[in-house]
Amino acid sequence: MLLKFESKYFYNCKKFLSTTAKPYSSLPTPKSWPLIGNAHLFGKKGPYTFERLTEAVNSLAKELGPVFKLKLGSTEMVISIDPEDSKKMFQAEGVRPFRPSFPALEHYRKNTYGSFGIVPGNGSEWYKFRKAINPLLKQLVYEAYFDRQKKVATNFADSLKAQLDGDGVLRDVHFHLTNFAIQAISVVTPGNLELSETEEFKEISKANVEFMDGLFRTFMGPPLWRLFKTKGYRLLENAHNKFHSLLKDKVDSAWVSFSSDPTNFKTEHPFMFEIMKNPELSKEDVVMLVMESFIGGIDATATAAAMCLNYLALNKESQEKAAKESQSAQNDFPYIRACIKETLRLSPTAGGTSRFLFRDAVIGNYLIPAKTLVSAFSSISSLQEEYFENPDSFVPERWLRDEELYKKHHPYASLPFGHGPRMCPGRRLADQELQLIVSEILKKYKLISIDDSPVGMVFRMNRVPDRKIDLKLVEKM
Repeated sequence: MLLKFESKYFYNCKKFLSTTAKPYSSLPTPKSWPLIGNAHLFGKKGPYTFERLTEAVNSLAKELGPVFKLKLGSTEMVISIDPEDSKKMFQAEGVRPFRPSFPALEHYRKNTYGSFGIVPGNGSEWYKFRKAINPLLKQLVYEAYFDRQKKVATNFADSLKAQLDGDGVLRDVHFHLTNFAIQAISVVTPGNLELSETEEFKEISKANVEFMDGLFRTFMGPPLWRLFKTKGYRLLENAHNKFHSLLKDKVDSAWVSFSSDPTNFKTEHPFMFEIMKNPELSKEDVVMLVMESFIGGIDATATAAAMCLNYLALNKESQEKAAKESQSAQNDFPYIRACIKETLRLSPTAGGTSRFLFRDAVIGNYLIPAKTLVSAFSSISSLQEEYFENPDSFVPERWLRDEELYKKHHPYASLPFGHGPRMCPGRRLADQELQLIVSEILKKYKLISIDDSPVGMVFRMNRVPDRKIDLKLVEKM
């Protein structure tokens, strides 16, 4: 009876939507070329590049409106910069949301390891891995690593003094923070990775860059990797082999500890315990999840930390407030947390979110049919004046409820970690790591910008700074 009612309800909704919304065929779109569609816009002679995709979408939205259609080769997609449309997209994503897959990564993993993890997959296979990694969002799990990650942050901040040049400048802040991110995530997964040599950090950092670059190249470019090993595919393959070789040995060691003393193992390694006890996962599945969690905890964390320190160096008053809070004996940092939120609003590491609609939806007053690919660019809406006053300014107070500048924002205008069932599972752990490293650095150093020119963002799968960030660090007495 209930199913009959639901079917009738959705039928009536669809009928109503089809009579009030504009047809999909009337969506505005740039001039299209035969076979390649709008891909010429991103070619060598085109006005845009994929590494500056956010800027490209913003430019096209000014010409076509906030909702438009792009066709890149055989792939057709609807793009919106309106957070209301983002909300509708998520409402129509279904229980097991489908997003564009990473076919080169899926192909390599399936053929090499027989397991492909969360990142490239969709459907039931994705759901199995997603359920397994969800414990990372539990407060009891991520907070269990607080003291160990604080020690990593403290030691790292202390070590920066030896990294300064003759003028007291820390060159390429992002590089150094990548080393911190590697140490911080290794406490969690695999939990027993001890790194002390600079060369080890360089090797992992290089592999991380190669992995992201290879993923970006094989995802955005034509699938020539199906015919031969392209440069992008080779980067993906080589980086993957390095990570797998490094982490498999550590996971094998963890299995011994898990089997001999599971109670103590759970106390020391709560996240690893949760995935290793999961009966749905093979041992190779566990290695894959460990590797994905490890890689996923490096790039975005380092970028967010580097950008946050840069914004604080440019905003003296905000830095002073954050530095005062860092001296507190409490382990709660509301202002520093607001600084991180503001950093991720101004310079999100993710450009947006894409979904294949599970059901029909009205996006920008156009009726978009089920199975259509929709991309919502919150990296644009987060900088629009209708959602954020003085959107280009670094104002952490806008996130603090007890501040005069606080205002409720559209909940979908800034989504640096995504939303819904496919929201980033490491978001709470990343937030913890970011608060710790920012507070420990501010506790020991005053930050001074030596180049106040804007730092933009470019896509390398995640978005990263488009230039090196150098900051002067003055040690506090």
